[in-house]
Amino acid sequence: MKYTLRYIFIALLFAGCADKVEIEQSQAETFNKLYGNAGNDSGCEIRELPDGSFLILATIETLNPDRLSEIALIKTDKFGNEVWRDTYGREGEDKAGGMDISQNGNILIGGTSYNVGTTAEDSNHSDIIVIELNSDLQVLNERTFSQFMDNEVCNTILYDDSNVGGYIIGGSTDKADSTGLATQSRSPTANDKFSKDFLTIRVFQEGGNEVVDDFNAGFESDDEIKSCVLSGDEFDNILFTGYSVENGIEKPIILNIRNKNDGIPINNFRELELGSNSTGNKIIRIDDGFSILGTSQSSQAFFIQELGNDKLLRGSPFEYRKNGNFIANDFVFNDLTKNYLIAGTTNDSDLSQGGGFDHYIASIKNDGKINWEKTYGGTGDEEALAIAPTKDGGYIITGYTGFEGNSLINTIKVDNKGILNP
Repeated sequence: MKYTLRYIFIALLFAGCADKVEIEQSQAETFNKLYGNAGNDSGCEIRELPDGSFLILATIETLNPDRLSEIALIKTDKFGNEVWRDTYGREGEDKAGGMDISQNGNILIGGTSYNVGTTAEDSNHSDIIVIELNSDLQVLNERTFSQFMDNEVCNTILYDDSNVGGYIIGGSTDKADSTGLATQSRSPTANDKFSKDFLTIRVFQEGGNEVVDDFNAGFESDDEIKSCVLSGDEFDNILFTGYSVENGIEKPIILNIRNKNDGIPINNFRELELGSNSTGNKIIRIDDGFSILGTSQSSQAFFIQELGNDKLLRGSPFEYRKNGNFIANDFVFNDLTKNYLIAGTTNDSDLSQGGGFDHYIASIKNDGKINWEKTYGGTGDEEALAIAPTKDGGYIITGYTGFEGNSLINTIKVDNKGILNP
């Protein structure tokens, strides 16, 4: 039955891509679409292009018997119909980490590529992989970063659109040389193997030569960067969020890293005091500062913490918890309405559509009050991993929907009130 369902889903996907009946404008304003190979497939980033089409970065399972995964880039038309797909990576398991689009339309993809080896030691290793494409979706270059410690992981990647050029990677690596945080309130120590430390990589041109400027450090247990944003107009001032573990407790962090050449590798390191086991998942710039979205693992609530332009905490965090569990993965800020749009998952009994976890979107005012919240889902588990605004004033999310132990990429476009028309 499981494989019959898989073939049915594949047939439906191909049928959905087989073309293309004319769709009324009212039908284009919202849609609910599935993509992938009916394995363990999941979308992690989505962007609207100038012509109204969409780009989805995803991890998809290949159809070979080894059930290995690939990094996939999917382009759809404005109605959500798949029109192009390509995959990237090596022979092992590859996972998408992040995507950014430059001002000239180039596309930057970052991910993690796991080695295939003849021994367990060879196989237990990963490198960061970066692919750059032009606006015509042709690959300009592809490279890996493996010169650090071990098990490098990419969780976020960002173009620099200043006159410096280049890009920034944030993630983790095993057992870093942890002298870089010695001036901070806690003294870091080298981690045991297979625990994670902060890893940042900055790639740029200087005097016609490429410069790879990296920084890694950590404490007694796992430390990881999840998201980054330019802290100012200068490429050598970058703000990160993620988590740091102290005495077995996860705490969200703010990490402000500057150019190592000025002797100040970290300009600011701060933990957010939000109780036990909380992580910072996303950081964005807002009109007068920055904002961090995170999840409290102990209560499965989510929070928003605002920072001023001086990177100092602005008031207490907005924290949300209801009848069920909440995980918030991504958010955007509407400069006109001054509202946040949150994307994640919940099994709140008052909101859930099928009894399990569903896609969750909420519109939240900048005073912390909820305007509206919506869920979308079926009998399986769903999770929204990314959200983006659309030019018509609505929003689009991507993530996955589960069935029979597998999942498909699930992308949903809604209007400005979160309404998905049938």
